[in-house]
Amino acid sequence: MPKKPKHRTTSTIGIAPASMNVVNSIVGGGLLEMPFIMMNFGIILSIVIIVFVYCLTLLSLKLLLKVKKLLEIDDYYKISLKTFSNVGGWTMKISLLLNNLGMCVAYLIIYLNACS
Repeated sequence: MPKKPKHRTTSTIGIAPASMNVVNSIVGGGLLEMPFIMMNFGIILSIVIIVFVYCLTLLSLKLLLKVKKLLEIDDYYKISLKTFSNVGGWTMKISLLLNNLGMCVAYLIIYLNACS
């Protein structure tokens, strides 16, 4: 009787492909839209906005790491459930959905601009 193939129930990805996926999703659309943003806002206001967003990102990452360490939880959804109850969990789900939808729209706009 032939052996059944063993199926893995969980998939693992290496650190390099995971890092490249994160960098691609963060930098991809934003980097291509930078010249357009700077053209509309001007160089001074663009630099102020970039520094402001950098500071907010740094603050949110520090807070997220502190909460992760205090609660000993590794998942965004579980952290939001623990800190903000069920409303926080749904807010996290909806915000991730809208973020992903926004990235898809950004890539679609960039693609359509490149094709025209």
